Amino acid sequence: MILEGRWPLEKVRGLVDLLELYVRETPPVPAGGGSKLDRLLRLLVNRFPHRVFTSEDAAAAYEEEYREPITRSTVATYLRRLADRGVLVEVGRRGRAICYRVLVDRVVVSATL
Repeated sequence: MILEGRWPLEKVRGLVDLLELYVRETPPVPAGGGSKLDRLLRLLVNRFPHRVFTSEDAAAAYEEEYREPITRSTVATYLRRLADRGVLVEVGRRGRAICYRVLVDRVVVSATL
């Protein structure tokens, strides 16, 4: 694709939205088991569908739900990866912590995985 000339910001945003529909693959949420990342994603969708959270919040919820430890740095890495994939969005900061929100409409729950 080649774009020439000046483009108004509104048209660029529209083009980006259109490209995201074609380029992004929405990761499935496994129905059961899975890796720590899979379980964290399922937990985020269920516990924080419309709430803002930090890696600290997510780690505490993970440990409560699955009764197994997970380091805060692992959770922070997973949240960054999920944000890069378009499943989460950064919505600001709480002190030094990054705040995220789940884009529920971007996540597909898969019973086959």
